Amino acid sequence: MVVLNSTQHRPLWENARDLLAGFPFLGGEESSDFILRSPDFSIACYTAGETIACRRTCRHALAFILSGSAVASKTAGGRDVVIRLLKKGDLFGIASLFGGPESYVSEIRARKTCYIAFVPQQIVAEIFRRDSDAAMAYIALLSEKIRYLNAKLDGFAAPSAYAKLCLYLLENGDTDIPIQTLAQTLGISRMTLYRNLELLAENRSICRNGRSITVLDRESLALGADSDPIL
Repeated sequence: MVVLNSTQHRPLWENARDLLAGFPFLGGEESSDFILRSPDFSIACYTAGETIACRRTCRHALAFILSGSAVASKTAGGRDVVIRLLKKGDLFGIASLFGGPESYVSEIRARKTCYIAFVPQQIVAEIFRRDSDAAMAYIALLSEKIRYLNAKLDGFAAPSAYAKLCLYLLENGDTDIPIQTLAQTLGISRMTLYRNLELLAENRSICRNGRSITVLDRESLALGADSDPIL
């Protein structure tokens, strides 16, 4: 990791200003200059494979990917399971912002060289003290995350690989990630995934082009989430 300075990397600071201004829970454009002027704000560069955050190195800050990509994973059954792919404009660190020690439950690593802007707890707290609308927007975001996690739990409790796949596509829509990554995310084998993707394509619920999956019929996927054609 290399921590950058605003003098030598002014374009990154400008990109950060534009990105942060788009998040209502940070106060929008009115607060973006305040954030960037704070000595607690930072931008860091991570190389591919480098750990950005984990249980051992918990950072109480919101993290915004300015460029590049990262992957969030958890260890389950002795292997790493990919939870989410993070790309430019994505945010992480919500759960740990006001959490205690070791509040990261997953590990986040750079997938490619990436630049990340960190807005620590003290800056966010000051914004909330100044702007109640920003605080309410953050509460709304947390509520949305809870609904998302509830949907994830439904997916893990799904009775079959077919139902898991249907739920995943209902939740995420069109997707373009490696088959191995998708299989790990769903906790199923590649062979099982291929079999169920073929079935969905035959039913015209989806269209496949290589690893790219386009959802054609959400109603069919919703029905599939409640059915069990392949055990």
